[in-house]
Amino acid sequence: MRIETVKQLQEKNAVRQREWDTNDDIDLAYRGNELAGEVGEACNVMKKLARERLGIRGSRATVEQLAEELADVVICSSLIANSEGIDLAEEYALYGPVKFNNRDVSLPVRGNMLTVSTARVCDLVLKAPFKSFNPAKLAITLSNLCGYVGVIAAAENIDLDQAVAAKFNNTSVKVGLKTRM
Repeated sequence: MRIETVKQLQEKNAVRQREWDTNDDIDLAYRGNELAGEVGEACNVMKKLARERLGIRGSRATVEQLAEELADVVICSSLIANSEGIDLAEEYALYGPVKFNNRDVSLPVRGNMLTVSTARVCDLVLKAPFKSFNPAKLAITLSNLCGYVGVIAAAENIDLDQAVAAKFNNTSVKVGLKTRM
C-alpha cells in the first residue's frame, strides 16, 4: 500500500467521521472493538480460502471478499490513529511496509500475524484511560498492522490501494455520506 493512500485515507476519514458521528460519540474502546471485528471477518475469509486450496469441503470465499475485509482493517486503523492524533502515514512510512513477504508462508499463518497485531492494538486501546497508555507504541503497532495487511494483500495479488478507496467510497454511498476518496 502506498504511503499516499494512507495519507489520503486519514484525511478523508477525518472529514467523513465528522459527517457520520456529528456528536463525536464514538470513543477509542468502540474503535478497538470495531477493528477486532473487521480483523475477525478478514481471518474468516482467509480460513475459507485456505480450506478451498486444501481441497476440504465447506463454505467458500473469494479473493475479492478478502480485499474488502483487508480494506476495512486499514480503514479502522486509520480511524483509531485519527482519534489519537497519530499521523498514520508518517508512522507507516517508518514501520509499516513489512519485509516479511515470503509467499511460502501459509494464509492461516498470515492471518495469525494479523490477529496478534490486532490484539496488541486492542491491549493498548484498553490502556487509554490509564497512565500506562502509550500513544507512541499505539502508532507503531497500528503501522505494523497495516504492514501485515499489505503483506497479505501482496501475497493474494490484491491492489490494496484500490481496495481501500473502493470500500471507503462504497460505505459512504451505502450510509448516505458525501465524502469520497
